[in-house]
Amino acid sequence: MGVTYLRTGNFINVTFDGSGADWTLSESEPERFPDGANVKSIKFKPSLAADYFCVRNESDAGAVIFDGTCIDTTDTRKDWFGGREGTFMNPHIDYSAQTFGTNTSVMFIIEIG
Repeated sequence: MGVTYLRTGNFINVTFDGSGADWTLSESEPERFPDGANVKSIKFKPSLAADYFCVRNESDAGAVIFDGTCIDTTDTRKDWFGGREGTFMNPHIDYSAQTFGTNTSVMFIIEIG
């Protein structure tokens, strides 16, 4: 399975099962987001201290749009993009570039405009 993707309204939750699968918005729902979407914010909920996360645009080699290292399990990170309308991008999470303490406990929450 690899990645669990759930869209509810303007929010997309992305979680991993540890199998090593990557995730890209346009591949998860190509009929609705063929090239990406206006992203208003991305939030990361860590599993353990020192969780490192990195979200790129479009691919493993795309520009980094959101990254960081959490200091503990309550160190939730969030970044905003482009004000009310958001910024058009195609978020991509390269699983091999992440360092998660517990793979199944991390969550990315993406708000689309």
